[in-house]
Amino acid sequence: MASTQKFSLRFHKASVFKEAISAVANVLDEVILKIDEDGLKGYGMSPDKAVFIYLFFPSDGFDEFNVDKEVSFGVNVDEFKKVLSRAKSKDELGLVLQKDKFKVQFIRGSTREFELGILGDVNPTQFVELYENKLKSKEFNAKIVTDGTLLSDALKDAKLVGETITLKATEKEFVIECKGVTSNYRTVIKYDDPACFDNDIKEPSTSSYSLELLYHVLSGAKQEVSLEFSSNNPLKVKYNIDIGFLEAFIAPRVEE
Repeated sequence: MASTQKFSLRFHKASVFKEAISAVANVLDEVILKIDEDGLKGYGMSPDKAVFIYLFFPSDGFDEFNVDKEVSFGVNVDEFKKVLSRAKSKDELGLVLQKDKFKVQFIRGSTREFELGILGDVNPTQFVELYENKLKSKEFNAKIVTDGTLLSDALKDAKLVGETITLKATEKEFVIECKGVTSNYRTVIKYDDPACFDNDIKEPSTSSYSLELLYHVLSGAKQEVSLEFSSNNPLKVKYNIDIGFLEAFIAPRVEE
């Protein structure tokens, strides 16, 4: 009898995937998971098309990675997040697709298992082509690598003032600004500050984005974060999540 199992993955820290899905749960309604010999990839776009998300976890970083052939399917992000929230700190994670059953397992002595519904026949071609042919190779005029915790704190401060965040990269410093009706906020990071790990400024750039969207995207950043942008262009955010990484592309907000 032929096996009905399409893939089986096992990773030693369930909390890693808990953090990854939590980071996109307030941005995406659903995520397309693609599993092939390279690893596990996740693609998603926010309902308003303001944010595109790409997640990647390489196959050689898993404790077990068994896939017969490439497979893609969609998952409701909120349901996936709720299930992953039940992961304990020492749980291993098992992911299995068998027939049309997506199984999420927490393994530590015993095995706790949830079955999630999948979102029908999903063709990831549109998202794959958008990422591989356009977004992945897009060049920007300014790149800053800084501390993720510092960025999150700056955005928390800015939320007290307004809803739009403006990023400015000059020849000497990186500035985060937020202007409200009666008050303003700014954080300045000079390129020789300890909080600036790297920078590449081809030309001065200024662009504005939704503060709320950026705050949610950065929620999974624990260490350094790369920000790339050009004036009035999308913002590329990238940071590592254990063996993998998250990339987000956020549409600019043009002030009238």
